[in-house]
Amino acid sequence: MTEALISNLAQIRAVRVISRTTVMRYKGAKKSLPEIARELGVDAVIEGSVMRSGDRVRVTAQMMEGATETHLWGKEYDRDLRDVLALQSEVARAIAGEIRAEVTPDVRARLAASRTVNPDAYDAFLRGRAFSRRENQEDNNAAIALLEKAVALDPEFSTAHAELSRAYRIRSFFFAPQEEQWEEKAFTEVDRALALDPDSADAHLARAMLLWVPSQGFRHEEAVRELRRAVELSPSLDEAHHQLGLVYLHIGLLDQAQLAAEEAVRLNPGNTLALYRTGVVELYQGKYQQALDVFSRIPGDFNPALVAYQNAWTLFYLGRKKEALATAESYLARYGNDEGGLSTSLQALFAADVGDARRAEEKIRLAIARGKGYGHFHHTAYNIASAYALLNRPREAVQWLETAASDGLPCYPLFEKDPNLDRIRSDASFAAFLARQKAQWERFKRL
Repeated sequence: MTEALISNLAQIRAVRVISRTTVMRYKGAKKSLPEIARELGVDAVIEGSVMRSGDRVRVTAQMMEGATETHLWGKEYDRDLRDVLALQSEVARAIAGEIRAEVTPDVRARLAASRTVNPDAYDAFLRGRAFSRRENQEDNNAAIALLEKAVALDPEFSTAHAELSRAYRIRSFFFAPQEEQWEEKAFTEVDRALALDPDSADAHLARAMLLWVPSQGFRHEEAVRELRRAVELSPSLDEAHHQLGLVYLHIGLLDQAQLAAEEAVRLNPGNTLALYRTGVVELYQGKYQQALDVFSRIPGDFNPALVAYQNAWTLFYLGRKKEALATAESYLARYGNDEGGLSTSLQALFAADVGDARRAEEKIRLAIARGKGYGHFHHTAYNIASAYALLNRPREAVQWLETAASDGLPCYPLFEKDPNLDRIRSDASFAAFLARQKAQWERFKRL
C-alpha cells in the first residue's frame, strides 16, 4: 500500500513525493515526526495502517504537518480487496485535495480509471516485486515465479506485466545473457503492459531499460524518449530520473545527466547509486576533486568494485598516481573478482603511463578476458583505448575508442577533454573519429 500510494501521488506534478526506499528506512525508527520531516525535507508526513481480513481490507490514513505534528487530515476506508487499486487512487485524490495540489485533467482521469484486481494476483505481485528489486539469482527465480502467477491469475493486470518484464530483463542481463528467450519474454510482457495501459510510467521505464542493453545495441534515443515519458507521467519516480541520467551520461549530455541524477537523489536520498552517478558526471566533466568528494560520501557497504574503480581513476587524474595504483591493487587483492575487467584495465592504463608497454599489454589481455560478456564492457574498452593512447599507439587506441563508442559509450565531451588521449590528438584517424562523435553528439543534443 505504501508504494502504491507513493506511485499514485507521484503522478501529481505539484506534489514532491519521497521514494518508498527512503521512507521505509523510518519504519519502526525511534525518531520524532519533526525529525523525520526535517531529514526528508518534506512539509507533511502520511502515516497509517493496512489490515486484511479474508477478501476485505481496511486502510487508516492520516496526514500530519511535519514541523508541528498537527493533524491535518484522516480517514478510514473499508473495501473489498478486489477494489484495492481504486482504493489507492481514492486515497491519493483525497490527499491531493487536502493539500490543494493542482491535479491536471489527464492525471485526474488516470487516477479515476482504476480497475478491480484479483486479490491473489495482487498478493503475488507484491511479493514478486519485492524479490525482483534485489537483483540476485535466487530472488530473481522467486520473483519470476510469483509474477508469472500474478499475470496468470489476472491477465489484465498491467503493472504486474511491467514488473515481470523487468524480472525477465534481470535474468537476461545478469544471469543468462546467452539465453535469448528471456529478453524475448521481457519484450512480450512490456508490450502487453503498454497495450493494457499506455500511460503506465512503470511500463515505459521497463521498456527503456530493455532498449538500453548491449543485445539491443544501446538504443539511446528510444530509451531517452521512453524515460522522458515515464518522468512526464510520474514526476516523482526517482528511478526514471536516475535511468535517464545514466543514458544522458553515456551519450555525453552531461549537464542533463547531472540534473537528472541530482533529482533522483532529491526524491530518494537513500539512492546511493544515483549519488554515485553525480560523481561520475563530475569526473567526465573534468571536475576531478568534486568527483572525489562525492565518492568519499558513498557508504562503505555500497558496491566496492565500482567505488574502488572510480576512486582509482579519479586519483590518477588528480596526479595522485601512487594512491591510484594502490587503490586498484588493494581492491583486486581483497576481492579478486574484477567483474568486467574494470580495475584490470586501469592497471593497464597505469602501466602505460610510466611507459611499461609489456605490463600494459599483459593487463589489457587480462581485462579483455575478464570483461567477456559484461554488459557495460564499453568502460573497460575506453580504458584500453586510453592505455594505447598513453603508449602513443594511435591505431590501437582509435580501434578501442570505436569499440567503446559503438558499444554504448558515445561520450564526445569525454573524448574531447580527457588528458589521457592528448598524445594521439594530432593523429588523423583520431581527428576523424572525434568529428564523427561530435556530429552524433550534436544530434543527441536535439533530442
